[in-house]
Amino acid sequence: MRSPLAALLVVAFTLSGFLGLVYEVLWVRWLTLLFGATSLAITTVIGAFFGGMALGSFVFGRLAQRTRNCVRLFALLEIGVGAYALGFPLVLGFAEDLYRLTRANLGGTGVGLHTVRILVGFALLLMPTALMGGTLPVLARHFVRSRSALAARIGGLYAVNTLGAAAGAFVTGYVLIGNLGLSTTNYLAGALNIILGAAAWMLGAGARLPRAAPSEAPAGEGTATEKGACPTPAEPGSTPVRFVMVAFGLSGFLAIAYQVVWMRYLSLFLVTTTYAVSAMLTVFLVGLALGSLAAARFLDRRIRPLVDFGALQLAIGMSVLVMTPLLLGLGEPRAADPAQLIRGQFLLCFALMLLPTALMGVVFPLVSRMVVQRADRVASSLGTAQAVNTAGTVLGAFGAGLLLLPTLGIGGSLLLLALGSGALGLFAFVVESAPGRSGRVAAGAVALAMSLVFWFRTPPIPRARLEQLAGPGREIVALAEGLTGTVWVAEEPNRRKSLWINTSIMGRTQRPGRREPSAQRVQGHLPLVLRPGRAQSVLGIGFGTGQTFAAQLLHPIGRLEAVDLSRTVVELATSHFQDQLGGLESDDRVRIVVDDGRGYVDAARESYDVVTLEMPPHMESGIVHFYTREFYELLRAHLQADGIVAQWVPIYNLSLSETRNVVRTFLEVFPQASLWFNSANLLLLGSRQEFVLDPEAVRRSLARPFVARDLDVTYTGDDAAALNTLEGILGCFLMGPSALQTFAREGDVITDDRPTLEFSWSEFPVWGPGRADLLVLENAEGLSAGVTEIAPYLTLELDPATLERIRTIRASYLNHLFAMSYDNMASQALGRGKVDQAIALYRRAIETQPRFAQAQHNLGTALLEVGRFEEAAEVLQQASWFAPDLEELQFATGVANERLGRVPEAIDGYRAAISLRSTFVEPYLNLARLQYRVGRVQEAVATLESLVDENPRDPRGRVLLEQLAAEGVLPAVDR
Repeated sequence: MRSPLAALLVVAFTLSGFLGLVYEVLWVRWLTLLFGATSLAITTVIGAFFGGMALGSFVFGRLAQRTRNCVRLFALLEIGVGAYALGFPLVLGFAEDLYRLTRANLGGTGVGLHTVRILVGFALLLMPTALMGGTLPVLARHFVRSRSALAARIGGLYAVNTLGAAAGAFVTGYVLIGNLGLSTTNYLAGALNIILGAAAWMLGAGARLPRAAPSEAPAGEGTATEKGACPTPAEPGSTPVRFVMVAFGLSGFLAIAYQVVWMRYLSLFLVTTTYAVSAMLTVFLVGLALGSLAAARFLDRRIRPLVDFGALQLAIGMSVLVMTPLLLGLGEPRAADPAQLIRGQFLLCFALMLLPTALMGVVFPLVSRMVVQRADRVASSLGTAQAVNTAGTVLGAFGAGLLLLPTLGIGGSLLLLALGSGALGLFAFVVESAPGRSGRVAAGAVALAMSLVFWFRTPPIPRARLEQLAGPGREIVALAEGLTGTVWVAEEPNRRKSLWINTSIMGRTQRPGRREPSAQRVQGHLPLVLRPGRAQSVLGIGFGTGQTFAAQLLHPIGRLEAVDLSRTVVELATSHFQDQLGGLESDDRVRIVVDDGRGYVDAARESYDVVTLEMPPHMESGIVHFYTREFYELLRAHLQADGIVAQWVPIYNLSLSETRNVVRTFLEVFPQASLWFNSANLLLLGSRQEFVLDPEAVRRSLARPFVARDLDVTYTGDDAAALNTLEGILGCFLMGPSALQTFAREGDVITDDRPTLEFSWSEFPVWGPGRADLLVLENAEGLSAGVTEIAPYLTLELDPATLERIRTIRASYLNHLFAMSYDNMASQALGRGKVDQAIALYRRAIETQPRFAQAQHNLGTALLEVGRFEEAAEVLQQASWFAPDLEELQFATGVANERLGRVPEAIDGYRAAISLRSTFVEPYLNLARLQYRVGRVQEAVATLESLVDENPRDPRGRVLLEQLAAEGVLPAVDR
């Protein structure tokens, strides 16, 4: 490989691997948009991609045997891939039309539709992927002339091609799509492929292989006893070679299954942005390449390659069992800015995957040495082996994603796969009949058993990681592995629940007894309250906890279709948030659909009066496609003339420029849009008609008893600004169409081809706990300058006093955004030990919103920590006037009074906290200790007994009772 021609071909093959991964990322993304983002659809597309590569390896491996100029055959393969890439968007357009027509005739669901997906996917991808799959056996035919360096040369080719693929995964995810878009990247890759092929064609001018006589061994073959040659254990087709072929297929199955499960596991440590997904894929490929590159040169000197194969498989399984739990000690990457985060993502991926993937990388050249029995048959033998291995990867992708993870979960899947690798290694020891076989099997079994002991002595996966995410004091009450992610429910001591997918919260309940609005319920109510007349059909995309849909069912709607990609999300929401759903799952008006929301809209035959969109964070891979112009155009096509689309706009996740981009894109399709307050989850409302509001219709909607009761909540603690009043609702209005046009003038349009929103999150310079609050502040400042009057959009004139009241309420809502941010930032400062800074920020929050009881409670608690008891008591007493139902406030008031020696007031505070939440442990403990200290022993005992009754799982009340019994204060406790 040291000739100039060889060096140039190595460079060409590296670039071939680079472009192959570019196409994989682009084409899978395009077809996912067409078929939907369901796990079955995505796996089908990936299966079609790798299935074509397997076929190409097999076919072109045999063709290369009859070709004397393999360099020019390689050139033709590359030119063919490039030409197809240039025409791919046109071919995709025809496929889209065919698929949509067929889907409409099939009704949009079922086995028939999935069969169509498979056929269309293979029809689109079979030809180019087959060409890609043929490149390695074709070039191996050119480079391998002797078995004496077979593993080194095949391993080197595999390594450089895989390194190119790793670079392709990195550059596509980190640079190309975000800056150039999908189409431009595709055309650029196609052009480069044709240039690459043309260059290879010119290099092949003098690269014809010598013709070997049929009866002679090929030049350089030598004998099996030559120095450095591999002793052939048997003829082709004998049992060891057949075993190696089957084992190679199984190793492909295991390798891709590991990748699928690792990506799920890593998604519990990383927000699954496109950058993070690219990092996972890049590290996986780098590990394969480095392993092959490091070991290939030594493999030709090994005399027992089957033993080496077994040892590799055992080492892979053992490394997985050891490395996986160690990741728990690292936790998520700690970063102050996105650049640090991205570096941390790579380090975390390397920590988990580098060792096992490097071991996997050694397998390919090692197996090549065993299956290629004659150098003149290298292309066909290698092509067959590669086809078998790639077929195994297809089955592994299906098996891991659709079977292992949903049934066994992350921990169970990794354990089974590691045992599979170990069993494959031990079986290889058995098949190799060399001396010492029994000892090898016994030693391998002992080593595997020791790894299993380590695995079972470490915390359970993934629960241990979820407990880290939940934080102290929160209990994981449900955990299920779905097809699309790890879904779990956490409950706080105050009975507030949250539903999570991986690291993202999909929704949470309000704390019991509070009058704070739920953002999800407001999202459900607002479009139905503002739209005059009865909504016959409602569509909601994104189930979350189901509260949006439960709120909509309080209105006299005709039917509701609730769509979510994850069946597991729906199941956990309906089983753990029942008290928030009001019987949603049994309501005859409701149809719950498990499907990709965008694909469902595309296939829908109906039109809707109201559509609500409640997506996960936009930075997560694939979510951007619910914010693009093309998606909004789909919605408009399925919206009634007087219908309303409600787009969730979480400004705690969006920078001001990103908010402008979202608004600008929405206005491209719904120019008569308006923006509404919903705490830090603003709502964009769009319609096909001119934006006007009928105050009387709004009053009639709010007068419905169930609606009025559900909206008897307030953002500011002011009863006069409750959301079941006309002023409270209209005070949520921020901007009408003209003001939004001005606000979004500097924004960019987000499209399927240029999904900039998926990447722009990294431009905001802060990452970490303070990021969300800084984003809210930035957005609040930008929005405040553009708010407009609602009067011009009303169908009847309101009296000046009502309009002034609406202005006042709106101002308090905007102040609420600032106050919440200051309060959160103060709590973060307090957590870092910066008490003075925290106190200053708490005071700023209270100055911004004087009735903000939570900030007053937090300020009082901070003052208690620094011993300023009089100030704390004064602040907490004032706060209790605004929020008498805040149990933490009553508890803190009790603490302040106890520190000041005001025993009756302290007791009253503790009892008030207990009456508000009977499971609140701390006031019981403080009350009992105080009662005991002032000599009211029996009252202390009664308090502790109540604590044990109300909180049987908390041991502290029982422990104190046992201590009192030991001191002879009361008889021995028998509870």
